[in-house]
Amino acid sequence: METGNVCVRRLAPADLPAVRRLHKFAKDKATGQPIFGTDQTGVMQMLDAAAEGTAAFGWVATQADDDAEVLGALVAEEQLSATSSTAEAMVLLTMVVRADARGTGVGRRLLDALRTHSKQSGVSVIHTDVATANGPALTYFKRAGFKQKGTPGRSVELELTCGMRAELTRGRPLPTAVAAAAKRRILAATSAHQPLRQRGVIRVMPM
Repeated sequence: METGNVCVRRLAPADLPAVRRLHKFAKDKATGQPIFGTDQTGVMQMLDAAAEGTAAFGWVATQADDDAEVLGALVAEEQLSATSSTAEAMVLLTMVVRADARGTGVGRRLLDALRTHSKQSGVSVIHTDVATANGPALTYFKRAGFKQKGTPGRSVELELTCGMRAELTRGRPLPTAVAAAAKRRILAATSAHQPLRQRGVIRVMPM
C-alpha cells in the first residue's frame, strides 16, 4: 500500500463502527493485552464525542478507492485556557493504525492533518502521553518530531511544536467558527465536570 493511495478526512458518525473496532482490537505487542483495557466505556464515549464534534474531534485514513475502508484514526481535543475560549495547545488522545497498514505512511498522514488543524487554529504545540513500556510508540513519535517533556513515570509526556512561533500565537483569539466550537467543548466538559484529558481516557498510540 502506498501513501498516495490513502485519503485523510474528518471522523464522521458513519465511521464509528470501524474506528471502534480499531480501538477494541488494538493489542500491546509485548503482552498481547488490549491497549485500551477490557472496559473500554470511556474510550467509546470519547470516540462518540469526536464523531459528533462536541468534546473532541478526529480524522480517519481510508483507502483512496474505498472511502469506507478505514485504515487508521486519530482523536484529539483542544486544551483551552482557564479564563477564555482560546486554545493553548492540542492534545493527541489516541492514534490507531490497522496492523496491515502500519509502515505505509498512514500515521504520518493523520499527524499531518492534526498539525494543519493546529496551525489553522493558531496553536503551536501538540501534547500526548505514551506508556513508558510502549517502546515502538515512543520511537515513532520521536521520529515524527515529538520531544520528551519532564521525567517519565508510567507514561512519557511528549510535545510537538508545529512550526509556529509561540509568542505570535499565545493568547490570540481563535477565528469565529473555531471559537464557537471551543465554547461548545467548554460547555460539554463543564457538564461532564472535567475535560476528556482528565477523565481517565487512555492516551497512547498502539503500534
